[in-house]
Amino acid sequence: MRIAITANFDKEVRANTTGGSELFTYLLAKHLSRIRGVSGVRVVGVGKDHIRLPKVRFHSVLPVGSRQFIRQDRTLRTLNAARADFFSQVEGSLGIRAYQTLKDIPFDILQNNSTSYAFNALLGGLGKPVVTTMHTNPESPSVIIPKKLGLFGKNQRLVPISRHQIRKAKRLGIVTGPVVPNGVEISARPGFSTPSSSYALWVGRVSRKHDKGLREAVIAAKRARIRLIAIATIDDEAFYEESIKRELSPKVTIRSNVSLQEKNRLYRDAAFLLYPIQWEEPFGLVFLEAMRAGTPVIAFARGAAPEVIKDGATGFVVKPDGVATKGRFTVRRSGIPGVVEAIKRIRSLSPDKYRGMRTAAHARVENHYTVERMARDYFDYYRKLLKH
Repeated sequence: MRIAITANFDKEVRANTTGGSELFTYLLAKHLSRIRGVSGVRVVGVGKDHIRLPKVRFHSVLPVGSRQFIRQDRTLRTLNAARADFFSQVEGSLGIRAYQTLKDIPFDILQNNSTSYAFNALLGGLGKPVVTTMHTNPESPSVIIPKKLGLFGKNQRLVPISRHQIRKAKRLGIVTGPVVPNGVEISARPGFSTPSSSYALWVGRVSRKHDKGLREAVIAAKRARIRLIAIATIDDEAFYEESIKRELSPKVTIRSNVSLQEKNRLYRDAAFLLYPIQWEEPFGLVFLEAMRAGTPVIAFARGAAPEVIKDGATGFVVKPDGVATKGRFTVRRSGIPGVVEAIKRIRSLSPDKYRGMRTAAHARVENHYTVERMARDYFDYYRKLLKH
């Protein structure tokens, strides 16, 4: 089987990254290439070739990531600041270039990780099976626009990464394939910090569109009087300046350009991951990264968070204010007061009980969310599609 994979066009595909989708693409290419029956993997993305794996070949459609491309040109930078839809226009144009590249690549099936509605609308013309992973929610333009325009061909299948996405897709009349949850590589069993470790951790991109709750994490940390380290990729400078910067205090450290080794150390040594997300997170790869290190997670019950985090066992799921949420959670208070209560619960655990929570967090990833399982699930689905 020859597999082609298209990545998102905003960041380079690499292992040493704080981003989710580009790491997903790297790991999937790596572990698909190791499966017997896969003769080769072609990855189409942006920037330099950071993959360097046997049986994997990289094709670049732009010398740098699209956001960096915009920042490097004064005219594009000005237009991007003036028009909210400008980045999607660049992304769509890159999608056309990627589609042209695919026309010249030998493959049997395409694994699509792009969130460009323009690119996704073109894929019906490939004439080969296409599996598009839903890295965003079903109402995202990358899904709903091609769907409503009737541009999804019979060759295209949508694969959700959570049950949360399936429920939303059904309400929108979107047919999906099987759920294939995200996965991470499992390292040796982690060392354990203490519940009174000197800091909480937040990891993610800063964006108004996909708000992962850095502002709320800062506020909760200040109220609980704990130190917070944020590994932040600031995609939306205006949002950061308007909403987050004013809330910062001496106990909050913002870090960027962190190496993979350093990021893993920060996960391992944190008392917990603090993640009061403000949007319906489709999955939350950061949850897996934290729990893999044995680090408990405190998150709002939005999107797939209640699926991934086992409330009371691997962390705490807190009901957000003003959002209809099903289920009963260990922490009865909602919103930021509920997050503060969850922080106090973790910090008051005995060393033995806290060690048990960390062990349970690591075991949950090891038992359910490995990248080997994820790659095998995709391969089995590809094989099924190619038989028809």
